[in-house]
Amino acid sequence: MKNKKDEINNATNISSEEKTDLIKQATEAANIAKDNINNATTNSEVETAQVDGEKAIADVTVPGLSDIKKESIDLINKALNEKQDEINNASNLSQDEKQELIDQAKKIATEAINEINNAQTNDEAKEAADTGVKNIENVSIPSIEDAKKNATQAIDDALNSKKNEINNASNLTDSEKTDLINQATEIAKAAKDAKDAINSATTNTAVEAAEDKGVADINNIHFTNLDDSKKAANSAIEDALNTKKDEINNASNLSDSEKAKLINQATEIAKAAKDAINNATTNSAVTAAENKGIEDIANVNVPSLTETKQAAIDAIKQVQNAKNSQIEEAKNLSADEQKNLIDQVNKIAQDAINKLNDPATTTNEVITDTRDKAIDQITNLFIPTLDSVQKDAQEAINSAKEAKIDEINKADNLTDQMKQNLIDQVDQVADNATKAINNAQTNDDVKEAETKGLEDINSIQVPSLVESKDDAIKEIDDALKKKTDEINAADLDQKQKDELISQITDIATETKAKVFNATTNAEVDAEAKAGIKAIEAVKIPARIADNSNAESHNSSTNVTPDHNNEENNNAQNTNQVSTNTESESKEQTVITNSVQPKRNAVRHKNGAPVTKKATLPQTGKKDNSNLTLAGAALLGLAGVFSLFGLGDKRKKNK
Repeated sequence: MKNKKDEINNATNISSEEKTDLIKQATEAANIAKDNINNATTNSEVETAQVDGEKAIADVTVPGLSDIKKESIDLINKALNEKQDEINNASNLSQDEKQELIDQAKKIATEAINEINNAQTNDEAKEAADTGVKNIENVSIPSIEDAKKNATQAIDDALNSKKNEINNASNLTDSEKTDLINQATEIAKAAKDAKDAINSATTNTAVEAAEDKGVADINNIHFTNLDDSKKAANSAIEDALNTKKDEINNASNLSDSEKAKLINQATEIAKAAKDAINNATTNSAVTAAENKGIEDIANVNVPSLTETKQAAIDAIKQVQNAKNSQIEEAKNLSADEQKNLIDQVNKIAQDAINKLNDPATTTNEVITDTRDKAIDQITNLFIPTLDSVQKDAQEAINSAKEAKIDEINKADNLTDQMKQNLIDQVDQVADNATKAINNAQTNDDVKEAETKGLEDINSIQVPSLVESKDDAIKEIDDALKKKTDEINAADLDQKQKDELISQITDIATETKAKVFNATTNAEVDAEAKAGIKAIEAVKIPARIADNSNAESHNSSTNVTPDHNNEENNNAQNTNQVSTNTESESKEQTVITNSVQPKRNAVRHKNGAPVTKKATLPQTGKKDNSNLTLAGAALLGLAGVFSLFGLGDKRKKNK
């Protein structure tokens, strides 16, 4: 039983209902077998009941799809054969009519068989078979009585239609209607003759022939009706349209697209005329619609080459004048700007007109393209308004500002405070430029403010470490020169001057070395400021007697700055006796890069020092930064040696 159930449930070609029914049959067979087994009194009876039960379950057959399809096709063929016999036995049908009906039935049968073969389940095959059989049976075989009845009805319909046609012919005059009414007898006679012929017929073919003749006789009673009038009018419109199409197609100056456009225009007019004709209710209305349509089609202008060129030139000039007026009314433009824009407009227009007048321009397509391009160029020529110029200028200022701030922020050698100071400077310059731009009244003023703002922003230098060192060394040199000039102008003997100049040179040399070794702008700035301060702090004493030169020497030296102890530096400088007396005539003494600056002092035989002029190291411009750094390196070495050499020499001079 279990195997049978599995067989049934695994069958894909049967429906759930069929499966349930088959399982029910197998279950009933199993139950009977079980009852027989339970009622058996001998082993032989049990075996017999078991064998019978197994056979009964096995006899519950799961129908295959192919079997169902075969049965279904047999049903279709049976129905077709029966229908063919029925058709062939209809004596009132002609052979052609019989064959037509048989072909119809065969077509239905073929379609049904195809559906059966394509079925995927038993139910689909059975349903296709049922539908096919039904459709074959529904192929109607008309009897002669039905044919006569239908033919008579066709005659009556034709007669009534003709009567209604006459009575409803509102486009006919009264006399025309009277003439048609007089034909009523002829119409009635034609209808009677047709019916008599139908009733005398013995086959469907004879009935149809009588029907056709009767309907034709009735319909052959003609009169000028509204439809005929409309048909003639529509034909006249079509002739006018074809004539216009020929005219358009023969115009050699027109492009294919232009021809198509004109033909479409004429076609639309023809369509509108036909619609008016078809909607007319009288012959006179038809005639009026026809005449208007023909006139409108004729008025579709096929432009000549000369006309097209002149129309294009006029259009360009119109746009040209309008644009020039617009430029002249732009008060924010300077006279030069207005002239420049007007010149551009006039050039575009004249170039296009020259091309249009060129004999080589021979088609409307080129004319139209030239016109449209010129008009587009003139129309799209931008006339800058004050607002737009101001907006562009502000965007340029903002872009420059952002670029400069980005440059500042990327300078790794700057401290945060140095960066902020530069950014504040950039912001201020940008704000000033923006205000000037907003307050400008003309485009020129805006551009001037923009240019100045950009120059001011770009002039803010973001010092590199090398540039900072160059600037610092220059400041040290300037401080050294200033102090040297001050010493040379003082009322001192030459020895005192040399001693003081040697002292400040040592300070400058040591400071430059520290500047050279600095790794950030902040360190450079701090070292330079400390050195300059130490140079400036060297006091110039009042002139004293020659026999006290040694004391003067001792009191004016040893002021080399200690950058780590500004208080000691200041204390040392304070202990010196000083004076700020300056001489009217200043002798500029320039200090060399020598390791021992004081060796430049050469003594006469009597011991009085004589100044030997040397050259003070100059940093030069920023382009010579490499030379500056090399000089600073030498100065650094000089400072180191001076710490040893100068000290010994000073002790000997005491």
